[in-house]
Amino acid sequence: MTSADKKAGFTPPAPPICCHCGQPIEPARPHWAGDPEGRPWHYHCAESMRLTRPLRTVSAA
Repeated sequence: MTSADKKAGFTPPAPPICCHCGQPIEPARPHWAGDPEGRPWHYHCAESMRLTRPLRTVSAA
């Protein structure tokens, strides 16, 4: 935020709240975007509820 933003009364938007734990999801933190209803999740919360899919590893033949 620049000093001009502060003088103009600019306030950044509040971060989204994780629908699982109720804590804010800070910018640049991992989040899960696979919710069919578009609700925000921390990635680790989605993992704990087994909503994510493990990455498949390709074995070299």
